[in-house]
Amino acid sequence: MNPVSRAASVAPWSEWVERVMIHVSAYLDFEGQELPGGRQRHVRDLASAIRDVCGLPVVVVQKATRSFETTCAGGHAVVGIKCPTSSLGDPWLGWTSWRMRRRTDGVIYACGDSAWPMFAPRSKGIQHGVWWDGPIAAGMRALQRRRAMDFAAAMDSILCVDTNFVNWLRCQGARGLALTDKCHYVPNYADLEALDDGAADRPLGEPVRLLFARRFEPKRGAVLFLDALAILQRRGFDFSATLLTIGGVSAIEQLMHDRALGSRVQIAEDGMDAVLSRYRESDVAVVPTIWSEGTSLACVEAICAGVPVVATHVGGLGNLIVPEHNGVLVPPSAEALADGIQHVADAARWTRMRRNCLSMRDALSARRWTAQVVDWVRS
Repeated sequence: MNPVSRAASVAPWSEWVERVMIHVSAYLDFEGQELPGGRQRHVRDLASAIRDVCGLPVVVVQKATRSFETTCAGGHAVVGIKCPTSSLGDPWLGWTSWRMRRRTDGVIYACGDSAWPMFAPRSKGIQHGVWWDGPIAAGMRALQRRRAMDFAAAMDSILCVDTNFVNWLRCQGARGLALTDKCHYVPNYADLEALDDGAADRPLGEPVRLLFARRFEPKRGAVLFLDALAILQRRGFDFSATLLTIGGVSAIEQLMHDRALGSRVQIAEDGMDAVLSRYRESDVAVVPTIWSEGTSLACVEAICAGVPVVATHVGGLGNLIVPEHNGVLVPPSAEALADGIQHVADAARWTRMRRNCLSMRDALSARRWTAQVVDWVRS
């Protein structure tokens, strides 16, 4: 059957689903403890919207080093399935969760293809962006193309956080083009109540306060950011910087020492929501992604807090940043990042960008996201 007609022939979830199972590789950590991160927050808020607005119970199923059943801080049931925690465990997790589901369970695959090839029928999926645009081997890239295409074909509907995946599908021939009709673009969001409300104008800081709020992974660009800071320091640009990260603190400290950044930079490891208060003390947010990006929560939150963004033109960041309106987009290089930071740090330009950022709050609010996600779940 044509994938478009197949999707159209399925009864809406509102007519038959009595419980939602969210399938994800890791929501809690593999031992069942709380795990901060953007995807974890997305799953938590998705589960809360389904429970509180749709009135449906939710169970989250994930990989684990030991089997467990628990309730997370958000009040949702979480079941850990013992299996390999790498991609080798995907088929086992997919098969086990398939067998666990009830006849009236609607399954949402919150990690795209992480159950491949064992997808439950009449299911929905979430695509967080193209992650295979980085330095991976040709064989792995070919396998991932197969996994992503199989995922898209198996889903009745796909929520995409950016348009990058949709455009990737368009490049996969007639089959991929047909599959784009299943895709629904719903960008990420920010909790406006937890952010600076932007009610009062404030001047650009002296020194300019820079914020990097990303997990310490090569693809997130922490080293690139530190290299840019070293360039700014050599240029005599007056700044302070905060790195809010998860893991890798000792490695970052060594990188800072190697670049003689001294007391200009501080490091912190905040919890899942504590990071939101940091935007009140920041002037410019830097999102120096090298590969594997959707519509970054760090980018959305900065915009909604009235903090202009210097971001790389990678993944879905171009869906969020309108150059010279709410920030700038630059190539993923240290020199370009440094240039972008100095460009945004002009007082008049920064003030205009800050006001433009605040004008986008409603469009990127959690309220908007919840309404769109609830419509998608019910459809």
